[in-house]
Amino acid sequence: MDNYIIDLYGKDIDSIHLKNDADRFVIENDTGRGIITNYHICDGLDITFNDIQMDYYEGNFEFKADIIEINHCKDGRCEYEIDSNTVAFVSRGDLSISNTIDNTGISYFPTKLYRGISLYIDIEKIQNSRLIKEFDINLSKIASLAKGGNVKIFRSNERLEHIFYEFYNAQKYFLKEYLKVKSIELLLFVSNIDWDNEIKNTSFLNKKQLYKIKKVRNFILKNLENHYTIEQLSKKFNISESSLKNQFKKLYGESIYSYTKKLRLEKSKTLLLEGKMSIAQIALESGYENPAKFSSAFKKEFGVIPSKFQI
Repeated sequence: MDNYIIDLYGKDIDSIHLKNDADRFVIENDTGRGIITNYHICDGLDITFNDIQMDYYEGNFEFKADIIEINHCKDGRCEYEIDSNTVAFVSRGDLSISNTIDNTGISYFPTKLYRGISLYIDIEKIQNSRLIKEFDINLSKIASLAKGGNVKIFRSNERLEHIFYEFYNAQKYFLKEYLKVKSIELLLFVSNIDWDNEIKNTSFLNKKQLYKIKKVRNFILKNLENHYTIEQLSKKFNISESSLKNQFKKLYGESIYSYTKKLRLEKSKTLLLEGKMSIAQIALESGYENPAKFSSAFKKEFGVIPSKFQI
């Protein structure tokens, strides 16, 4: 087995061997944890299923070879540092292709969630594989997509979604041989399609912009009981209203209003579970002056009214 996961996340992560040649790794820090299930498909090719629920992870990054990494995001978001000035991010349905030699070893998850699949391809090893030769996969084309120190991010399409839908279903039943078939299908697809018109150019932010948007988010998080207009936030953080709205949605996947509402309701759920405050007090702490409106919003989000949730 090629220890790509250990190379990426470090030697100290916990692991357990599962049936059908799968290994499960657990990564943890003070922001949360992640579970990574790895399948060794053949010499030079591994697949991982990633379920990450943390803000970031910093690994002891030491790949011993140039590895091509193909990622598909099923849910959540992940940031990639392109250079000293630019950050790229992958969101739901996106496909990214990069070379691990350009990886800084630090991954950020702005919504504290990332679920998806990663393929790790060692070109030098896999080019001698019978599978690659039999299906005439253009490894040079795949490698060229990851050249230049940049992460390439591509829009999803119907065929790609179908391939990954079957990947996720196969993983449920530990069907390693089926994963091998789907891996070949994906590599054929990636190596033969003309990606020039599929590159997603909207998935990049200047680091200064990113830092400012994160400051806005942290300010909102610390002041959920208060209401701020877009105009107030743009003036406070010296950013235009249009840039604030567009870049916030680009980074966090939803509008400031929707994101703030979700944070407020999550906070109210925590306060309800603690059981130290009345529902009216929790409503105020969560930014709702009217308990009835709070109850309605809570039920819409969680399927139950606050008084029933608190029991």
